[in-house]
Amino acid sequence: MTHFEYLSVAVSIVLSLGVIRLLDAIRYAFHAPARYVVLFLWIIVKLMNHLLFWWALWSYRDFAHWNVLVFAWILLFPGLLYIQVTSLVTTTPQNVTDWHAHFYSVRRWFFCANILLILHTVVTASLVLSGASLYPLLIAQSLVLIINIVGVVNANPKVHLVIVLLALATQVFGFGTVFFVFDEPGSA
Repeated sequence: MTHFEYLSVAVSIVLSLGVIRLLDAIRYAFHAPARYVVLFLWIIVKLMNHLLFWWALWSYRDFAHWNVLVFAWILLFPGLLYIQVTSLVTTTPQNVTDWHAHFYSVRRWFFCANILLILHTVVTASLVLSGASLYPLLIAQSLVLIINIVGVVNANPKVHLVIVLLALATQVFGFGTVFFVFDEPGSA
């Protein structure tokens, strides 16, 4: 077993905890009359965040300099993502009676966590990816950073609908162009 295989298990466990939390909340978040489409779409975006981070983890398969600090840095992303997810959907989603009110009560925390996730991604990607691969990723990350700053300072529901739709599009088109390619080791 390689260092990558050993350490990726811990990352996968933390990621799976966030996915479980999101999947557990979908039914409650979609239930009328409590539903709020912006929050529901953020659940989809956060599920995609989990998927894309797990997929991006493959970039480390040939990394030879593992140590506890590198491992802690990599584990920071799924840890932050989990903390963000628990604010978005709570640990008891069945007790939320108004997802709209809930979203706006955690909005600043949620978007500040997103900003930290983006900054983590920028630093990590610049260390792992080549310059050619990094350019489209930086464009997507810059857009996501800007919309998250707007999310922190603006509480207008129409603006938040635009923000989540942009975040969804960025996930699909921005990050997807970089991470939806699976190269076998040694084929690059």
